[in-house]
Amino acid sequence: VNAPGPPPPVGGGTLLFTQSGTMAVAAVPELHAVMGVSLSDSRVLWSLPLERSDGPGRLVEDETGVIHVVLRRGGAVASIDPSEGKLIRRRDVCAAPRGIAVTAPGELTVACATGELVTLPTGDGEPTRVLTLPLDLRDVVVRGDELIVSRFKSVELVHLNREGAVTGTTRARSVLGRRVLPDGDGTGDVQVREPFAPRIAWRTLVATDGSIVTVHQRALESEVVLSEPSPDGNAYGGTSLTPCNSIVQNAVTVVHPDGTMTDVTFSGAPLPVDAALLPDGYLVVAHAGPSDPGAPRPFVVTETASGSSAGGVAAPAFSQTLSVLQLTAASSPSVNVDGEGMTDPGCMVGSTFLPTLQPAVAIASNPKSPKQVVVQLRDPATLLVLDDVAGPLTRTTRTIPLDAFGSSDTGFDLFHRDSGAGIACASCHPEGGEDGHVWQFSQIGPRRTQALNAAIEHTAPYHWDGDLPGLSDIMSAVFVGRMGGVHQSPERLASLESWLFSIPTPAPLRRADDAAVQRGRALFESTETGCATCHSGKWLTNNQSVAVGTGKALQVPSLVGIAHRAPFLHDGCAKTLRDRFDPACGGGEAHGTVASLSPAELDDLVAYLESL
Repeated sequence: VNAPGPPPPVGGGTLLFTQSGTMAVAAVPELHAVMGVSLSDSRVLWSLPLERSDGPGRLVEDETGVIHVVLRRGGAVASIDPSEGKLIRRRDVCAAPRGIAVTAPGELTVACATGELVTLPTGDGEPTRVLTLPLDLRDVVVRGDELIVSRFKSVELVHLNREGAVTGTTRARSVLGRRVLPDGDGTGDVQVREPFAPRIAWRTLVATDGSIVTVHQRALESEVVLSEPSPDGNAYGGTSLTPCNSIVQNAVTVVHPDGTMTDVTFSGAPLPVDAALLPDGYLVVAHAGPSDPGAPRPFVVTETASGSSAGGVAAPAFSQTLSVLQLTAASSPSVNVDGEGMTDPGCMVGSTFLPTLQPAVAIASNPKSPKQVVVQLRDPATLLVLDDVAGPLTRTTRTIPLDAFGSSDTGFDLFHRDSGAGIACASCHPEGGEDGHVWQFSQIGPRRTQALNAAIEHTAPYHWDGDLPGLSDIMSAVFVGRMGGVHQSPERLASLESWLFSIPTPAPLRRADDAAVQRGRALFESTETGCATCHSGKWLTNNQSVAVGTGKALQVPSLVGIAHRAPFLHDGCAKTLRDRFDPACGGGEAHGTVASLSPAELDDLVAYLESL
């Protein structure tokens, strides 16, 4: 099934409880609308249509009750009167707005993936301040006199004072993950501890005690053994019959006011895209990647709030649409591995399982009744209202449909669903892009995750080695051969291809008419540098594998949106675009004749790359 307008990838954060506690406001990107829903009588009060290309995302309510919504693809903020569902104003802010917060009375701050932090009035008026920070900004939150902005792929927090000066950064740390692996001789499995790096800050919140809570993922840092999945669910070297066993794991990092950290690894479906804080240290997490209901893989486990085994209750944790975690019960003991101390948070299994396998794409708690939460589901778009979500028995008290007809899209579904091994396509390609991680594959070597929002319709064959001619080959080699998925019909593959090809490329960082960009373009296209010999045509690739001094012949990637894909090159050795021109990393003269360029000319070349 292909939706009439392909739904955008899941981003989370699209749900808000108003301060009155009587209304939920939902941004529904697949319906190109924002909706106001009465919780007292379970009905949609209004639906505000938006442009199909707007992509409504995070929302915030100001002190006057006006709702402000970032339009992720529309590059704007829409302000809405919730009493009638009327658009008050729409203002451009940046090319890729992501997070939004009320940072002072009468003041909004918007964080942009393109690096801007934009301050503007809640009422009429243009932006009053635009700060330039590192790329990939996500959420912006307020703690006292401090603004804190998260970065999506690196799980880094940027701290600023009220004057806009950066006062420091905090980054989530690598921890140990426990995985169950085949022992190699067929006699059983063995548990190992392996390092996992922080990736993909889906949601950042501020707790009442001032702690910063970030729900994110972690990706395996040690070698990924490539082996065929076994009948019991073995994939990527592990077994899916054990919670917290994927090469991509669900995680929480709590940064306490004194700067100390608590690390949590928790089970449940992939893609922990949103979260809500409740009283008594509880955190409720929405998972967007539950398993395909047609391919269940049950396992039995019960855990106490601290994550220790208790036994007796059966629950398919891979299907878990909602996790309730008691953060106050979490601890991060330090373990010495190879002479280096790292924390081992174990595996916490959440206590709540919803009677649905619909993806949960957002969640919000009621400010007037904090243990009540609303969960936003898709396909069809629905709100679930739950009371006392942290209690011993969680029941769905009400179901409020937002869309009577549904917006099913098989390609979207395949991309976001758990393949069966605790991992989804979107685990490594969040929001249709990439996670910035360099994987260490057995038999292959280091490979940086490649972006899917880089005009892939025009860049076959695929993978760095150029050894996969088309999508069906990727699905056989990766989805089935590595991720433990099942073979898909030609019709389902066609739907996935159609959906993938609909993902837009990211916004450029510089205008094409910038003087430095023009100088850089002339250098790029000159016969002296030879850059355009391989990076040619509209999509800036010749679709060939070429040896450029980096070890072997590799596929020439498209440079469309390249500025958003740090670190660069197949092994991630270039942390910045400028580093790419270091002969120790970029391959030297075999990878473009640039040794004779001056520092100013290299700056111009980088400026051009940032405009693509």
